[in-house]
Amino acid sequence: MAKKTDSPSLKCASCGHENEPERVYCHNCGSKLDRSLLPKAEETKDGESKDADLRRIKKMMNPRRAGAGFNDVKIGIQVVIFAIIVAAMFLLWQTPDSVPEAKKDYLPTRPASELWDLLMGAKTANSITISQDDMNASIKNTLKAGEGAAGIKFVRAVVELKPGIITVFVERDVWGLSLYSSVTYKPVVKDGKIAGEIVDIHMGRLGIHPAAAGAVANWCVSGIWNAYDKEIKQADRLAEIKVEDGKILFISKPL
Repeated sequence: MAKKTDSPSLKCASCGHENEPERVYCHNCGSKLDRSLLPKAEETKDGESKDADLRRIKKMMNPRRAGAGFNDVKIGIQVVIFAIIVAAMFLLWQTPDSVPEAKKDYLPTRPASELWDLLMGAKTANSITISQDDMNASIKNTLKAGEGAAGIKFVRAVVELKPGIITVFVERDVWGLSLYSSVTYKPVVKDGKIAGEIVDIHMGRLGIHPAAAGAVANWCVSGIWNAYDKEIKQADRLAEIKVEDGKILFISKPL
């Protein structure tokens, strides 16, 4: 039988006989064989190692594997977007921390509407100061709770006066849940007329981007300014509005 040539063999140093690699002594003369002449295991498996490396590289470069990675990224982005939407909805239905409570059974010394009429009726420059409580009492008496479109009910509106700004809070009932919106105005003079510059809008505790300020603000205070249409038109007579903590000062122009 022909001897295999593709397997390593041990050559006897004494007689030159080719022995099987597992032998310790020469099959021909019995001399001890020098087993250090055998190739090391690492060398015999070198080819196999290279083949395994190639297989790993091919697996990494497999288009299907790359597609799986893209899908993982896509799913990750979708999860993040969903989390943002859930967080926004949670903030949307939260009650703002700073909503002032209108005092129950509060009776102003003089109604705000009466003070306003006196200011507008004066022919000389004049001024009046109205407190936050007086303003909220007037709003409560003017605006009544009622049902609007799509089952959305108006509940109440209150104002908060802070130095330089006026914030209008509106509470609505949306299918049994309270939804608050707020718009913060800064009184400014433009072309000799008093105007309210929007500086902040919130739905619940969710801040609204300035790009959507106009449309959202109109919805937030929809129906409220209509009740004060006369006063808004008369605002052209005002020379200045000064907002302080808990009160507001109106200064009129002379006729």
